[in-house]
Amino acid sequence: MASPINKNQTVGSSQHQEYWIPAEDLDNFNTHIVEEIEVIAEFRNQE
Repeated sequence: MASPINKNQTVGSSQHQEYWIPAEDLDNFNTHIVEEIEVIAEFRNQE
């Protein structure tokens, strides 16, 4: 089966890219995560 990851999508500025994974492919995508995901930064609205 092909990778469920669609190409990177640029959102906002050229420095902000994210993967777009179709909802129907999420289960397959999640089964291929082999290591812990570590949050290294968090950005919140400062209103």
